[in-house]
Order: sequence, then structure tokens, then C-alpha cells
Amino acid sequence: MAQTRAGALKLILVVALLGFLAGAAGACARNRSQSQPPASAPPPPVAETPEPSPPPPEEPEGTPSPFSGLRFAEAALARRPLLFVVDNHPSARPQSGLQQAELVYEVLAEGGITRLLALYLGPDVEEIGPIRSIRHYFLDLAVAHDAILVYVGQSPQSQAELAELRVAGLNEFSNGTAFWRSTSRPMPHNLYTSTDLVRQAARRRGLERSAGAPPGPFSFEPRFGDPGQAGPPAGAEATRGLTVHYPGYVKHRVGYRYDPETEEYVRSVADRPHLDARTRQALRVKTILLQVVPTRAIPGDPEGRLDVQFTGKGGLVVVTHGARWEGSWRRADRTAAFDYLDADGRPLVLPPGPVWVQVIPADARVEYEGE
Repeated sequence: MAQTRAGALKLILVVALLGFLAGAAGACARNRSQSQPPASAPPPPVAETPEPSPPPPEEPEGTPSPFSGLRFAEAALARRPLLFVVDNHPSARPQSGLQQAELVYEVLAEGGITRLLALYLGPDVEEIGPIRSIRHYFLDLAVAHDAILVYVGQSPQSQAELAELRVAGLNEFSNGTAFWRSTSRPMPHNLYTSTDLVRQAARRRGLERSAGAPPGPFSFEPRFGDPGQAGPPAGAEATRGLTVHYPGYVKHRVGYRYDPETEEYVRSVADRPHLDARTRQALRVKTILLQVVPTRAIPGDPEGRLDVQFTGKGGLVVVTHGARWEGSWRRADRTAAFDYLDADGRPLVLPPGPVWVQVIPADARVEYEGE
């Protein structure tokens, strides 16, 4: 009987011990589960560092000129434009100051020779020339741009029209201190001046004014050709070069060849580079306009002088950015400005840079070179 009770007591102790051990093990497991995250829990997200925004483009200094889109000090653009009659006879080359001109018109005189009418508003240029005489239709270009016309002498037809059209003219004959003669060339291809001397003389004569930048004949787009910006229209033809054959003088061929690296056209005359006298580098042009203008010989003129009609309307070919397309020009009368238009009749938009206008008669021959 005592043996049976002792066995029962032993069994109870064993069961109690097993229960205690099981409880302790469960407590340990609970403690571990509370102190450690579950093995399947995802790692905390890593915050991404945002890419830095590109800095806004720096605003270029200066104000765009209405004649070239190039930027100059605002005070410079408040002056009156200057238009110089530059000799283009073979004996006058290389000329001075043409690379700094913002707008240049090449126009026939007589004998198949052309003259260059170079316009400056923003730049100040130390030497421009050689300077030559005017023809009556040169006055149209001065009036159209409200410019001071700089020249030496005039044709008989110009004499009366200077006063009639109220041209602001600066003639070497009556303003000798604004000019000088070079000893390195024979007359008449040796007369020079500068923008500073001309502006001094213009102030003395009351021709200068300060009324803000005058309106220009074009609009300019600094990002010309970029997506979403003005550029060559659809259907524009690739143009890597061109040659203009002026009638009446076989040696006067004007050429331009495109430089894709600078997006400029390099100018030549008579199949040779047209050089700048100071740098001895060929002249570079951003845009070329071929302006077709009615041209005829003046009946009975002993020198074979011409009449070039800068009123009405006519054809225009635009060459820039390695392409060409057609437009038009119009001018209501001899006191009005020019309108240069695209094929849809909207004002012409160009890239900033020097603009050269080849004024050509309808019978001039032009050759284009594509890709």
C-alpha cells in the first residue's frame, strides 16, 4: 500500500516537472518572438535622392539690334543708324569694316560694278571704306532705315532728290574732317572714315538723335532651327553654296559657301575669298537675301547709269542655316520702310547675325549648290 502511494507521488512529480519545462520553453519562445522581427518582414524603403534640376540658361547681356539680332548696349541702339557707301571696284578690295556691318546691300552701279551699302547701329568701327559716291536709288535705302548716309559726291540724279527725300546725308565735300585719305592706295579708292568721326560730325550738324532703337526690317530668333522654334520651313531646299552672276561685267561673280560648324556662309568675289583688310580673313555672313528689283538703264545717260526701283513688290530668296526658300518684299513708296515676308506673307524671321542683301535684276543668273 505504501509502495503504491510512493509510485503515485513520483508520477505526479514527473508530470509537474514536464509541465514546468514546457511552460518555460513557451515563455522563451514568446520572448524571442517579441524581441526579433519576423523573418518575412520587408526591409524599410530607401528614400531616392532626386536629380538636381539644371540651372536656368544665363540671360545674354545687351539688347538685340533690330538690324542683325546681335546684342549691344541699349545706349548704342538708341543712336541713329549709319549707312556707308563702300567702294566695291577690284582696286578697292580688300575693304575695311564690312565684317562688323549688321546689314549690307550690294547694288549695281554702272558698268556691271556694284557698290556696298553697309549699315551700323550697335558696333563702333575704327575704319570703314573706301567710301564712294551715291546713286539716286541709294537714297531709298537710307530713308527706309532712317539712316545717316555717308558718301563722297553724287550722281546728277541724286542732287535734287537728296533734298526732296530729306535724306540725312554726310558728304566728304562739306565734312572733310570726318574722313581721311590713305596713302597706300590711289584715288578714288582711298577715302576712309570711322563711326566715331561720322557721329561727331552728325552731332555738329544736328543729324544725330536719341529716340530708342528704330524698327528693323526683320525679326530674329536666337534659337532658330531648334524644335518648336522658327526655322527653315517645310520644303526648304538644302543650300551649301550659291553664285550670283551680275549682268554686264563678267568678272563680278559673288559666291557664298556654307560652313556647317559655324552655320555661316563664307563670301567670295570673282572666285576669290572676299577678305577683310584688317584680319585678312574671308567675310562671313549669317543670312543672304536675294532681292529681285526692277532695273533699267537711264535713257540717254552718258555714263550708262541705272534706275533701280525700290518701291512696289517683288521676289525674294532667303538663304540661311544651310537651306533656302522663297519669300517676297514690298514697299509702299519712297518714304516707307521695307517689308520682308515669308511665303505665307508673314514678317521674315532670321537667326541673329550679319545679313547681306544681294539686290539683283530679274536677268541675273543664280546658281545653287545642294547637299
